[in-house]
Amino acid sequence: MSFEAFAWAARQRVTSTQKLVLLMLAERHNKDTGQCRPSHDTLAEDCGLTRRSVIDQIGKLAQAGYITVLPRAKDNLRLPNQYRLNFHFGIQAAPKAPEDDPYLVVNDVHHPVVNQVHPVVNDVHGGGEPRAQEPGIKPGREPKSRKQRASAPPAQAVDLDFSTWPNPPAPQVLGDWLHLRRQRRAPVTPTVLESFGRELHLAAAMGFTVDQCLAKCCTRNWQGFEASWLERDLPNTNRTSGAAHGSYRESAAERVLRHAAEGEREEQQRRSDQDRRGLGQAGAVIDGDAHVVGSHG
Repeated sequence: MSFEAFAWAARQRVTSTQKLVLLMLAERHNKDTGQCRPSHDTLAEDCGLTRRSVIDQIGKLAQAGYITVLPRAKDNLRLPNQYRLNFHFGIQAAPKAPEDDPYLVVNDVHHPVVNQVHPVVNDVHGGGEPRAQEPGIKPGREPKSRKQRASAPPAQAVDLDFSTWPNPPAPQVLGDWLHLRRQRRAPVTPTVLESFGRELHLAAAMGFTVDQCLAKCCTRNWQGFEASWLERDLPNTNRTSGAAHGSYRESAAERVLRHAAEGEREEQQRRSDQDRRGLGQAGAVIDGDAHVVGSHG
């Protein structure tokens, strides 16, 4: 690392991302040979940025004049670029040396004291007011993106209809689940909410809450959800035996569905019995009337 290059990079008035890339370039700069040729992947790892972002920031720094990018290749194979740091560009004017200081140590070889600051024409006032050199091309400022944290629910969460669910989820769990759906590029539509609602009711009958089900989706990276997927989390899970001679045993989800179907059949049978009893009573009255009429005849 070149201390001179690093100090120069730290003084430049650029955006935070551009300064980070510039500092990492200075950190890779060889003060003896001037070589500076880290790959885009190396810079991305040093800066903690994506490769695409590093390439964009290098382009902005080169356009502004802070660096010069020299492409390299060998046998039609592209090699990492050579970066030349333009130390003369964007440097603040050196301060004037204090006068009559007998204790001032001056290193004339490496760091000479500048006794006079050349004035820079101030276009506004028209005078010779000394001020810092401004870059010829100002680097573009990055817009402030309004990115939400992955754990925070987006604004659209308030518009979701959870009427088909056993109960609405907690905000934190909902935010994590919506973040997973966005990563999988799976929008949350009314059809999706209704489908999840049916499975969540089955899961509730198995003893799982809505928050627990959504948490399982997040930790296991499930885009969809079925209550039967939670069988292995039950304390006494009935599964199909793995042995060749094992007998089939219904799962918890199948047991819930079977109980629901049996209840529906019992209700239908009860209504049918009531209808038959009603018809039987009506027939008895008719028969009685007919017998009376016959006796008088």
